[in-house]
Amino acid sequence: MRQSYFRLLQLITGVAVFFLIAVHITALRLDDFAGGLGVHIEEPTSWGSVMDRATSAGWASFYIILLAVAIYHALYGLRGVLMELPWPPVIARSLNYIMIGIGIVVFGYGSFIALNAYYS
Repeated sequence: MRQSYFRLLQLITGVAVFFLIAVHITALRLDDFAGGLGVHIEEPTSWGSVMDRATSAGWASFYIILLAVAIYHALYGLRGVLMELPWPPVIARSLNYIMIGIGIVVFGYGSFIALNAYYS
């Protein structure tokens, strides 16, 4: 029963990743859409545009949410693939903790980068 909730959360995060990436790409590529969000983009990959987004609280929050959703979706999917292999029980249990540890480290580092850019 508990695995059902984790699986459902992975499906929900898959849909969320799709829409969040769509918003990200749309905002970077369509000047009118980005202008409506308060970002004026001449060249989306220029240093000035990147720093404009990085110093915006909305975009920093958006990137942290996208990071959290993508990490959960990716690591739970990878865990599911790895759990199909014939592991000894102790390694299978350890795999859960390894995935959680990787997720925490990656989320912490990614959030640090986003927040550091926001406060600079």
